[in-house]
Amino acid sequence: MIRKQDLGPMDYIASGAIGDVHGLTAFSLPGHPELAFKEIKPVGGAVTASARAQALDSIVKMVAFRAGLNQADRDDLDEYTTWPLDVVEDRGQPCGMVMPLIPADFFTTTTPQNGKPGKLVMELQWLSTKDALVRRLGIDRSGFQDRLTRIALTAQLVYAVGRLHKHGLVYGDLSLKNAAVALNPLRVKLLDCDAAASLTDPQRKQMHSPSFNPPEMSTGTKLQDDVTDVYKLGLCVIRCLAQGAGITQAKDPAILTATLDQPAIDVIARAVGVDRARRPDARELFDCLERNLLAKASPPVLRAAWLDRDTTIRGQDIQVSWNSTGAKEVVINGANGLRTTVPDQGTPTGTCTVTPLASGPIHVEVVNSHGSIRMLAGNATLYELPPFRVDLTGLPRPAVPGMSPVRIPPVLHALPAVPQVGTAAHPVPRVEFPSLDAVADAVSSVRTGPPPMDRVAAALTGASGPAPGSRWAHLAAAPGPNLAAAAGSTASGVHQALVDAREQLRDRVAAEVATAMRQGSPRP
Repeated sequence: MIRKQDLGPMDYIASGAIGDVHGLTAFSLPGHPELAFKEIKPVGGAVTASARAQALDSIVKMVAFRAGLNQADRDDLDEYTTWPLDVVEDRGQPCGMVMPLIPADFFTTTTPQNGKPGKLVMELQWLSTKDALVRRLGIDRSGFQDRLTRIALTAQLVYAVGRLHKHGLVYGDLSLKNAAVALNPLRVKLLDCDAAASLTDPQRKQMHSPSFNPPEMSTGTKLQDDVTDVYKLGLCVIRCLAQGAGITQAKDPAILTATLDQPAIDVIARAVGVDRARRPDARELFDCLERNLLAKASPPVLRAAWLDRDTTIRGQDIQVSWNSTGAKEVVINGANGLRTTVPDQGTPTGTCTVTPLASGPIHVEVVNSHGSIRMLAGNATLYELPPFRVDLTGLPRPAVPGMSPVRIPPVLHALPAVPQVGTAAHPVPRVEFPSLDAVADAVSSVRTGPPPMDRVAAALTGASGPAPGSRWAHLAAAPGPNLAAAAGSTASGVHQALVDAREQLRDRVAAEVATAMRQGSPRP
């Protein structure tokens, strides 16, 4: 037991429902250089006499519990909790406790939108808080967004509570607010451990955080135990691994299907179920989280690596092949600084073509975020081609025998002349057609009245009258009404005359052309 007056100067840190926390600037204990003093508030206001007595009694018991552990268990307890180290008394009466100060890497710097930068404990609750509130408070949780990171943190939380169960303790008021987290390395620390109680203590009284009430508490059960702890652990796992609206009230592990395998989801479903008898213990819950974590965080597997050939000419390529799974990228290393990095091809067998810089081993290394593995693919041996020189002055010259000139036969010296076809000596015959003007005049006169027959006959014969016995003679005495028939007969006769003249002209021209071709002479 430590006297309060021996603690020396202290700085105020925070105030809770039952006590005030101060940092000790000049007091330390072996193995614990940074300590805090939690002083239980005096009776008054919300602190009743029984509540104060219960808090102090719990502190005395938890300090005694730690003191009774062997060194290995004590170190394990100190690793995952801020467990009470010793009781502090004032004037002979317990007034509080000395506990480890939360390490600096469990704090985060805040940059609120309307306010000055500050620091606060990075509690698990900030991982499931709404984005709008996180932005307003200026909390940076970017380092905790990865699913593997969150699985690792929840697994550590389950482990820490499971260690208490192993020693017969009940944590009690478990929630995301009562656990702090840190990066690099990932760690979890249980806070407010002075409220833990022994399973054998029938007088234990422990609180419930909002939205963490086990269903059996509504049926009259008052004492919490390791089974109620597991129920709260299941809720912590769901609300820490899932992200999105309404997460702080979520109870259905089905929303974790993209994060955990089905056996793990089944275990969590039993943990948050109403049937206490079917709930797993903390060890089973931890095992399913660890199995998923290892499956997702394992280094790649490299089964084989080989070369398509181990000898080649310098400057030529060699194909490197490998068989692996789980890699993000593949690195091929060789002599004289050969290094080629390619993304994993997503298939068990991959290939890459490289040009060795020198003879020596070629290694294949497969890499992911969780490790790498390296294997010898083979030893490449390079050969040099001998120099190739050609003496152009010593090349043989082929002897080509002389060839006699090609002589053109005399018969081909002059080609026979092509006959010239012309019509100058044989003009095309002209065909004279009789004038039809007189006929036109006669037809025009029909429109105004019957013309004298002698004029019609003269028009058709070209004379003052038809010759006796001619083909037009009968028209001279014909009466006027027969003039139409005579005109038709005239038109028919003229048409036939034209046809006859065209045929005569065609025959004559053809004959003249044929004669000219037969009598043709050479071109001048």
